[in-house]
Formats: sequence, structure tokens, C-alpha cells
Amino acid sequence: MGELKRVVEYFQGRTDWMIFILNRVDNRGADDLPLEVRLEQLKKEIQQELYLPELPDVIPFNARLLYYAQCAWGATALRSESTVSSVERTKFIKALFEDCAKVIKQNTDGDLTVKNWFREREDNLELGNPPDDYQMRRIRFYALKWSGGEALWSCINNRIKESFSELVILPALLDVFNNFDVLDASLNNLIEIRKIDNQEQVKTAREKITKIRQDLQKNVKRIGKDFQKEVEEYIEGLKTDDPKIRIKIKQDAEKKGYQGFSLIFDAVAEVEGDLTKCLIVPMRDAFGNNESAYNIEEKLKEVINPGLAKDIAKSYDNVSRRLEKFENKSDAFYRKVRADDESEIKELEHDEKYVRLLYHTMRQGMKARAEFTLQTKAKQFEEGLQSLVNDQLKRLKVCLSEKELAAINLEEFVIKDLRKKLAKNVLTLPEKLFELPDNIQQNRTQESEVVGTETYYENVTKTRNETYTEEYKSGSCLKQTKTRTRSRPVEYTDTEERTRDVYEDIEYIELFLPSPKLMGEQWLSGVEKGKDSLWDILRNWIINRLDYVSNLFEESAIDIINSAERTLDEQLRLIELNFEEQKQFWDSFEVEKNLITEARKKLENNSRD
Repeated sequence: MGELKRVVEYFQGRTDWMIFILNRVDNRGADDLPLEVRLEQLKKEIQQELYLPELPDVIPFNARLLYYAQCAWGATALRSESTVSSVERTKFIKALFEDCAKVIKQNTDGDLTVKNWFREREDNLELGNPPDDYQMRRIRFYALKWSGGEALWSCINNRIKESFSELVILPALLDVFNNFDVLDASLNNLIEIRKIDNQEQVKTAREKITKIRQDLQKNVKRIGKDFQKEVEEYIEGLKTDDPKIRIKIKQDAEKKGYQGFSLIFDAVAEVEGDLTKCLIVPMRDAFGNNESAYNIEEKLKEVINPGLAKDIAKSYDNVSRRLEKFENKSDAFYRKVRADDESEIKELEHDEKYVRLLYHTMRQGMKARAEFTLQTKAKQFEEGLQSLVNDQLKRLKVCLSEKELAAINLEEFVIKDLRKKLAKNVLTLPEKLFELPDNIQQNRTQESEVVGTETYYENVTKTRNETYTEEYKSGSCLKQTKTRTRSRPVEYTDTEERTRDVYEDIEYIELFLPSPKLMGEQWLSGVEKGKDSLWDILRNWIINRLDYVSNLFEESAIDIINSAERTLDEQLRLIELNFEEQKQFWDSFEVEKNLITEARKKLENNSRD
């Protein structure tokens, strides 16, 4: 609804310029509300949300059914013969029966004749007999009806009938009207000059126009510099984000009559909030919730074009799969591989590449979304900018005002010529508006690791018990000599075989990737850093527009002054020759010209009815 609201602003709430299409109605389930009830609810929601004066047209649409039927027939008219081959027709009709079986069933329930006819076509297809041209015309007829295509075509036809003048005739005639107005102003000046019958008056007018030419360039440049300075002061003040300064700037702009200019002031804040809501938060949360790439793509399609949505979803899918191999360390994902393992290094390079690609596609998406957000405000921007342009033109028109030249309306002529030349200055953003710091780090480290074992021999001091015989005397009175065996520890040296770990310094490559939380913070940081650039872009856009107007004004003024000078010179010559005859001619010419001007006004009024 938020997106629709922006689009509706272009049409100023006119429902006769809008048709809403509810697509994919074939995806509805048995537990959904009846389609008629859902459509009525949706119409009321749209009317309420978009502040429409009446209920809009909402047409349920099943594009897949109509697509298959159209492809099976081809691009030729139904009254002609189809040029689609039997193989191609078989492929598309088979897809129609498989993918649209639910739609066919819903629309043939209660009509056994049509239901049996479609069953026969499906059975014949299985036997290798695709529908012939006559049968295909009938399939196309039902597909157009059941898909909503017939209702859409009918709605478009009715809209064109009801508003043909405004939708078709008026846009086609706008350039004609603008060109005529310039011609009309030119002829008015020519007629007024031709009415001058006094050579002295002609010479005076010639002198005044020459003076205007001399002052014009100086005045145009001065006025342009004044406006440029004013806009630059506004923008520099807004960059501070100080609420008091912003309020003061808005009040000052409104006081000077710059109606709607505050919309330009609020643009950057709106872009920032929109990017956070529509892109950054959904992408950050997608990692945490382990969402599928399909879901991400469908969400993003609602806020950016399908191509970009697909690219971002694909990058997200690649990154989310690769992060499974990483360890989660604080705000980063960590992985290391040996520097001599070529296959692992290649994988690590791919890991880094896909994260950088995600950042690149996100930047592209943010740029496109920001540009869209600004362009949806183009009408309001144009109004705000136009208030500046109008004030600029008031000051510029003073350069053409001379009381003595009341008969020669240079001001009217120049302004009409200027309006014809002015074209919308579309606001576009540079490729690298949002620089996203990716915070990807790659390090080389060395670690001492066991790479194997080795055998070595070591002398070991051991102890063993050794026996020996000793004599001793026994007895109290008559001692006898006896022997006994005893043992004692004896040290000796032996050689033993042993194994030990072999260590080696191994070089590793480490990769640190930002976590989803850190990604979101970095993307927000990119938006924050891009704010100043965005202000500068808006400033340059406004100044360029004002410069463009000034240059066109000067160009038109010089062209018309040159023309007036030539006409006055010619008038001097005519006064000397046959003035009365020329005066009668221009009197009658003025009458005819006024009749054509009246016809032009009637044509414009009729084209608006």
C-alpha cells in the first residue's frame, strides 16, 4: 500500500487513470475467502488507504493460464492460421494442463460439456495429438475469459471511451498548443510593430531593445548567482541535522513563497528510513531466520526491480551456504585454511568473492531504491523547484520590462518560448552513492603443528638387584663362620628406542567475514555516509535546473530580441514605402489570427471534456 500511495500521487487520486490487478489468484487455497468477498475488501482497503473518492477497479488475474494459451497459438491473429509448430504447441498445452489444472477445474465445475471437452483435449495430448487451430481458438477463448484478460481488456476499452480526450487527445495536442502559443505571441509582437506609423517611435523602440540586450546577460548571471547562493545555504544548513536550523530554513522558504519546497528538505530522511525498512532490515533478518533465497527474492521484488531482486537473492543464497563452514566469533565469521592447500585457498577466495558480491548487489539495490523513492516524489519536487523557478523568472522578466515598449510584449513572447523548451530534469543518482564498508579481513599466520613422529635412541640409567655371598660369624660362645646370600641395587646404562612428535611451522590464511548483524550496521553506515552526498546531489539538481532555466531564458530572450530588431528595421523600410497598404494587410491579418486563437482555445477545452 505504501508503494501504491506513491504511484497514486502521480495521478492526483484520479481512479479513471488507474487499474489495479490482483495477480496470482490461482494460488488461493480452500481456506481463503471467496474471491468476490476478497476483491470487495481489497477495493475498500485501497480506497481508504489511498484516499480515493470512489472504489477503484481491481481485476483478478491469472497470467500463467493466458501466457501458455497465447504461446501455444503464437503472435498471429485468431482469424489467421497459427504458425506455432506441433512440438511447441504440445509443450505449452501440456504445461497449461499441468500448471493450471486447478483453474480449469474451478471454471468448468457445473458445466459437464466444457469439462468433458477439456478432458478430451488432455487425453488426445497424451496420445500425441495436440489441439488443431480450431480447438486452439476455443482454448484461447476460455483462457482469455478465465484468466481475467478479457475483463482487463474490457476495462481498458471502457476507460479509453470514458476519458479518451484526456488520456489520448490532450497529450497528443500539448506540443501543438505550446508551439501555437509561441507562434501566437510572436505574431502579436509582429502585428504591434507593424502598426507603428512613426519612424521616431520605431527608432526609440530599437534603442530600448538594444539596451535590454546589453543589460540582459549581466542581470541573468547576477540573478543566477543569487539563487545558487541561496540554495547552497539551505543545503549546508540541512546537512547539520539540527532541528532548529531545519525549522528555520523551512520557515524562510515558505516566507519567500517557495511552496512545497519542504518536501525536498525531507527527502533525504525519507530515503534513509525507506532503505532501512525495505532492504537492510529484511536482509539482516533473513540470515538470522535462515530464510530461503526464493522468499528473499519475492520480498525484494516488492521494493526493487525483479532483476536486482534476483541478483541480491542469489548472492544471499551463496553467502548463507558458505557461512556454514565458518566459526562464529563475536561479530565475525572465521575460517582458516593451509596456505599450501590450493583447493581450499580457492574455496576461501570464493567465500570472500561472494560476500563482496552481496555488498555490491546490495549497493546497487539501495541506489535503485533510493532513486525510486526520490522519483516518486518527482511531482512534489517539481512543484517545490517550480516555486523557485517562478521566483527566478519574476526577477528575470524585469530584464525585459520597459514601459516605453508596452506595445512590444517581449516578456510574454520569451516566457511562452521558454515554457515550450523546458523539459523535466529527471533526478538520477550516481553509481557509487552508497559506499558500503565490507570489513572483510584476510590474514596470514604461522602455527607450530605436529606433522609426524620420529624414532630415536636414548641412554637410560637403570637399576637392577645383584646377589652376592657374604660370611658372618654366628654363635655366642664358640663362634662359627657361615655364609649367606644377599642382594643390592646396582646402576647401569642401557639404550632405549623411543618416538617423539615432529613439529613444523605451518602457514595459514585466515578469513574474517562480517556477521549478519555487522552487515546491517555497515549497510546503515553506508546510508549515513551517503546522506551528505545525497544532499549535494539534490543541491546540484536544483542549481542545474535553475541554470538550465536561466540559460534557456537568455537564449529565448536573445533570439526574440534579434527577431524584434529585424522586424523594427523592416518596419522603418515599410514606413518609407507603402505603409498604408501594409497597415491594412496587418489589420486583416490580426482578425484572422484572433479567429485561429479562439479555435485553439475551443480545441483545448474540447480535448479536456
